Amino acid sequence: MTALITAEEFSRRRKKLMRMLGNGAVAVIPGAGLRPRNRDLDYPFRQDSDFAYLSGFHEPDAVAVLTPQSGDGEYTLFCRPDDKEREVWDGPRAGCEQAVQRYRADRAFPIERFEDVFPDLLEDRTLVYWAPGVGGRQWLAHLKRLCSVSGRRHRFLPIQETIHEMRLRKSKAEIACMKKAVSVSVRAHRRAMRACHPGMREFELEAEFLYEFKRSGMVPAYPCIVGSGANACTLHYVENTSVMHDNDMLVVDAGAEYDCYASDVTRSYPVNGRFNGMQRELYEIVLDAQEAAIN
Repeated sequence: MTALITAEEFSRRRKKLMRMLGNGAVAVIPGAGLRPRNRDLDYPFRQDSDFAYLSGFHEPDAVAVLTPQSGDGEYTLFCRPDDKEREVWDGPRAGCEQAVQRYRADRAFPIERFEDVFPDLLEDRTLVYWAPGVGGRQWLAHLKRLCSVSGRRHRFLPIQETIHEMRLRKSKAEIACMKKAVSVSVRAHRRAMRACHPGMREFELEAEFLYEFKRSGMVPAYPCIVGSGANACTLHYVENTSVMHDNDMLVVDAGAEYDCYASDVTRSYPVNGRFNGMQRELYEIVLDAQEAAIN
């Protein structure tokens, strides 16, 4: 899958964020980790969105540290080191060398050295911005313990709102990612509409979406909702196990994700492909309301 967002764009984002934070601050943004599925398997990895937005780095167990200063500031990336034995099992890693060369970190260290190196990055900084990532308050407590080594008092502020304000305004490359995800979602919805018929199980229709996403090199942006009949009244119905009956209405909420950029499409239609009188009346009421809201 070809990346549409360049290393230069990620670098511009980091520099902009550091200018917003100002000298005397340090920002710590952790990435996501692997989540065990069962004894010796993990769930497919998906990077934390804020971390991905600033780094473009899609490996687990990484932490970005931004230290604003005169000029552009510094970006330090902690990541998994090269490990030839593990790479036989899990595939290649970027390692610290590629973290600098490919992902434009100013410095990179093995993640195991975070506790040793981070106090040095503090220098005389007393304002610490933190992002919870997947660690939440435990991550904040961990940071406070590391900062206490310096003997100085530190202020801790969440950074999510600042990052999210930046993320609201999409670049041309980001819009291209979103359009790519939408185009695949549209194709998947049309495929499912053509395949839908009474007697199918909901998961059979879900499979049409998964096929279209996967063949396009994408993943679902969220668990697909395929709810027929009464299941359509459960807002986040994801079991998708029931038989779809003649005269049932169907709600499908499914969207593809491309490089951490999501699409989100919901459609309702009759399982048998033809609206009866009441279904058509209700559908048109909702459609009129939607069009009025858009206007």
